[in-house]
Amino acid sequence: MTIFVVIEKSFIFRLGLTKVIGDTFESAEIHFADEVSELLESRMQSFDMVIWAIDTLSKMVNVGKAVTQIKEKYSVAGVILYDLYPQAGKIPQYISSGIDGYVTSNSDLLEFAECFRQLRSGKFYITTDAALMVAHNLRRFSGSGPKISVLSKGERVVAEHLCRGTRVSEISRLMDRKVTTISTIKRRIFERLEIENIFQLRDMMRSTV
Repeated sequence: MTIFVVIEKSFIFRLGLTKVIGDTFESAEIHFADEVSELLESRMQSFDMVIWAIDTLSKMVNVGKAVTQIKEKYSVAGVILYDLYPQAGKIPQYISSGIDGYVTSNSDLLEFAECFRQLRSGKFYITTDAALMVAHNLRRFSGSGPKISVLSKGERVVAEHLCRGTRVSEISRLMDRKVTTISTIKRRIFERLEIENIFQLRDMMRSTV
């Protein structure tokens, strides 16, 4: 029997993860908590895996410190972070705190199945997109790799809109350009900056402020 604790309020997430766990493990018991403090204050004696979904509100808590407290209080086999809004600069901190797996919201829930398999083999697991974010961040701070300055003025405007969360269709309206044109510019921005998602773009834009 593998015992899980899932820290997340979302019913949809709980439902999806329950199915993945059921498909991956022959026998599993799942407990749920809304917040990490609820787990730390509980009277549970032990469990095998903690899956903690962290968002912007969760990050108001010291995630690294909370992971250390979980590890100290319980004899857990693994702590997995599911990051809804990953930041390249934070990932190494989470890894240093002692987590055993890191999965981002860019991944399908089925990614957890592979994460579980790796943890059961005693291996650390990180999704490919997160590993690339960290590598890209290291390159940026080491002075290598492309800079925002490689973008044209028009590309920079589109990049700023994307970082604000503006949809491609809305950007096309604001700039009086075709949707296909904005989509092409977006793709070119990603190619020129050697990035794969908006999170990485935001990190690069912040570094220029």
